[in-house]
Amino acid sequence: MLRAGHDVEIFELRPFVGGKVSSWKDKDGNHIEMGLHVFFGCYYNLFGIMERTGSYDLLRMKEHIHTFVNKGGDLGALDFRFPVGAPVSGLQAFARTEQLGWGDKAANALRLGTSPIVRALVDFDGGMDMVRGAASRNGLEIKKETTHFHHSRRRRRRDAVTHAGPRLG
Repeated sequence: MLRAGHDVEIFELRPFVGGKVSSWKDKDGNHIEMGLHVFFGCYYNLFGIMERTGSYDLLRMKEHIHTFVNKGGDLGALDFRFPVGAPVSGLQAFARTEQLGWGDKAANALRLGTSPIVRALVDFDGGMDMVRGAASRNGLEIKKETTHFHHSRRRRRRDAVTHAGPRLG
């Protein structure tokens, strides 16, 4: 906006920047996470802004793998590293993980396989129509469609604690 000749003022309610994305330690020393701390490679506009503001070099890139510490200390993972990008990398990650049973894997594959991202690979306008249609529905409708997924996540949440990698700094 500045390059287009506009005056820009940024307001932040809290004493630090970041909007909904932030983390801090509570009084017991536990890390509290608020918001998504992941930037996907397709966020070209975000990375452009970060390069123009000098903040891109401050990103800490990590492998595309999510590690889980399960009950008893056993480790599990969702490993998205794959020579082919989305959605194939997601399909193989969910298919190979030991974190989910075969029913959950099939449900996740069906949801991803019928998602707007897959349709957009062959029909971009059709994929965008799916996104716009989903945006116009209410949360209850979407929840009814994804009930199996939510039950799966709730069941797994009891047995696994997500650990997205070492905290640096």
